[in-house]
Amino acid sequence: MINGINIRIIGAFFAVIVLSSCGKTYTGEVESSDNGIGTSDEDIPVMLAVSDPSMLTRGSGAFDKELGNVQDMWEKSRFYIYAFCAEENSDFRTLSRNDKTQCLVDGSVDNDGSKMGKKARLNSDRASYLLWDGGSNVFYEREEQTRPFLFFGFYIDDIVVPESNIIRTESAVKLRNIRIDGRQDIMSSVAQLTEEQKKLVEDMNEKELVMNSLYSAYSTRLGIYPVLSFHHELARVKFKIFPAKSDADHIYVQNITMESKVNADFTVAAKDKEAMGLDFSEYTETIPMRLCETDGGALKQDYYVAPLLPGEESITDPYSRTGVFVGESLLVAPNLGKYKMTVDLKQNINGATKTYTTEYELETAFKAGYAYTVRVAINGLNDLDFNVQVDGWRDGGNIEINPGDEWTNE
Repeated sequence: MINGINIRIIGAFFAVIVLSSCGKTYTGEVESSDNGIGTSDEDIPVMLAVSDPSMLTRGSGAFDKELGNVQDMWEKSRFYIYAFCAEENSDFRTLSRNDKTQCLVDGSVDNDGSKMGKKARLNSDRASYLLWDGGSNVFYEREEQTRPFLFFGFYIDDIVVPESNIIRTESAVKLRNIRIDGRQDIMSSVAQLTEEQKKLVEDMNEKELVMNSLYSAYSTRLGIYPVLSFHHELARVKFKIFPAKSDADHIYVQNITMESKVNADFTVAAKDKEAMGLDFSEYTETIPMRLCETDGGALKQDYYVAPLLPGEESITDPYSRTGVFVGESLLVAPNLGKYKMTVDLKQNINGATKTYTTEYELETAFKAGYAYTVRVAINGLNDLDFNVQVDGWRDGGNIEINPGDEWTNE
């Protein structure tokens, strides 16, 4: 309950909202002022939901159903939110603390004029909506209830952005020169109607008014509020080794690196949605990103080996044999065209130890939001074959909106 307002969520990604105060219950009807713009004597809270995030990873490891850590890591994650007036003359430079009709949501109120977005977190125990960090509530203005706002969300894992690198112009917000290390997931989102919401709007008498009021206090009172569907800005690369010959039993993968660009500009909000995303083009530095374990530590030594299993000798294609995944994964800059790799191997035979480092250049166009597996067939200590498989970014676990969950900012 927020200031006498109860909000309940039903369905997959839309809400029916019951607003009560001083014995007065709203039914979704909006009072009209002389200029035809809805007004209210109630505070309408800004609600945000998150649709299926697909696979989310972070600097402390991957969000993965198989690891059983999705729920816990979702709740520990922090997202940043902006909401700007959707009218043509809006100005993204305006801070929320100065004019909420231009900027409804940013971090300027909480953080002494900061240009950063407002922090939010997911409370998956209750429903798939975001709660404002620190427990503070955000409300739409009581006047001009149909004023529409564009909602943007982004996730930068554990990356810290100096205030001086947050560039807000009339039409966009850009984070300058962010730096990735291979373990951070970068995501962005613009609120759009879900299929369920589209069906709900289609059946409304005031369909045109609702569509012209996305998203607003008016649309929220009718159960239509922003839903953020995040997409990944980097490419995810996993590594899997396969036995090509029988002596692969004695060959261990000790280390893997892949070169990637590390600096980029990240446009997190823009009137032109096509302008959003990561842009590595202004930077040239590349570094070898080292594959780690899920906990961020170095690869286990003398551990990753792909033995030729009994009964698989007759299988001629090594990639059809049983393989072994190595470490966690790397998150790299997309669309570079070429990615240099190194694979450090160690062989133990009859008490003798040999080591060898293979250098290889993958010529491939890793795309943002896609997951890939680099498959390595081990013929011998200094004889490897490489193959890239597109997997799609696996489902990290839906956080469903549960019927009857009461919305509170706790």
